[in-house]
Amino acid sequence: MRKDAASRLTVGLKLRWQLFNALTRITDRATTPSDIVPANVNAKPSLWIFVSTIGELHATAPFLNTLIDNASAEGKEIVLLTDRDGYAESYQSLFPHAHVVRVTGSQHQAKELAAHFRPTLFVIAEIPCWPSDAPCRLPFGFLYEAKRLGAGTALINGWIYGYPTSCRADAIERRLFQRDWLRLIDVVCAQNERVAHALRDAGAHLVHITGNIKFDALDTLPRPLENTRSPRMLQAIRSSGRPTIVAGCVTEADERDLVLAAFESIVRAVPRALLVLAPRHPENPGVMQSLRERLGASGMNFVLRSESGDQELNENVTVLVLDTMGELRDFYAVASIAHVGRDHNILEPLAYACPVSVRPAWNSTYPSFPVYELTRDGGLVIESDDPQMLGSRWQALLTDAALRNGHTKGIRTLLDHAQGATERTWSALQGIASATRGQG
Repeated sequence: MRKDAASRLTVGLKLRWQLFNALTRITDRATTPSDIVPANVNAKPSLWIFVSTIGELHATAPFLNTLIDNASAEGKEIVLLTDRDGYAESYQSLFPHAHVVRVTGSQHQAKELAAHFRPTLFVIAEIPCWPSDAPCRLPFGFLYEAKRLGAGTALINGWIYGYPTSCRADAIERRLFQRDWLRLIDVVCAQNERVAHALRDAGAHLVHITGNIKFDALDTLPRPLENTRSPRMLQAIRSSGRPTIVAGCVTEADERDLVLAAFESIVRAVPRALLVLAPRHPENPGVMQSLRERLGASGMNFVLRSESGDQELNENVTVLVLDTMGELRDFYAVASIAHVGRDHNILEPLAYACPVSVRPAWNSTYPSFPVYELTRDGGLVIESDDPQMLGSRWQALLTDAALRNGHTKGIRTLLDHAQGATERTWSALQGIASATRGQG
């Protein structure tokens, strides 16, 4: 174990950890997850990365892609950790040689994982910056085990949600280990001064302000249509020349109804218009049943991507429901206009310099807020809660090439000035990257 790691595992921390372990074992029946290799395999030097969702994976891709390539070249195993169901296929498609492991919430899962894949470097991508601070769950046990084994630790693109804990166990974990969480991280990279200040106050000992890697991800998001999961459908939409509105991350029923009402208001003026609607959480039967009923009442012809397969759409299809996981960014590539659900990632459509509409009143604690704020203040997003006004703005962009080109030029200029966080993050992590290189 490296000296710095040992010095941070203080006697007080070890005693608190033993006490917390005793408490959690009462209710925690820790078992080896089925997606970890059998126990007779020798532990292999590995890179661990916690990245909660496909959004964070894409957002930090400029840094993570190079990090993973370097670790693979050194012969290390790659372990991608996510606390969400349903992302394994998408993660595996992007990193076919990685081991994708779902974090179960057990404090003891990390020790079992390390018995097969011993971490030499553990990177947390964006969230959480301390226990249970975000809509994701990474047990403290992962940081403790990584540091116990002498791994370098880093938090990149750090962002604070400021969420309260959701249960008593999480509240106890945060009370016992919030400062230790940050002290066990060798290098913290924060998106801005506000986040950096809060993390220093909370116990972080080495904090760099590196900016937002998401702006650098713009170059990595687009990919050739032939490399997507729907190449025939996407190519057909592009070749058809149909004016296409892609509405992504539509979570609430009222926003779904806003989008559909706005689209209904323009279909007569733009008769070949196509709406691609990507509901949030399509795995929820209630969400899909409600959407089917709403579309049925509209009288518009619609198909579900999961049922139609990768086929060319008929001209009489007005709405494509994108109810598959991990495909939204590829459909933004064929969008004439994008609408992004409130508080979600607008960078994916902006990567294509695509005009974007949103609802107003975003939550300033969300990591999507800085990008929204920057583009809003630059006059580059369309904000409306009124379906007639929103439909009118969409129609103008679909029919006025000069107006659309002005949006496109403004987006490209603004985003070019916001890049550079990846290089700053690499510079901040050089110390631990060098120290962990070649560990075996």
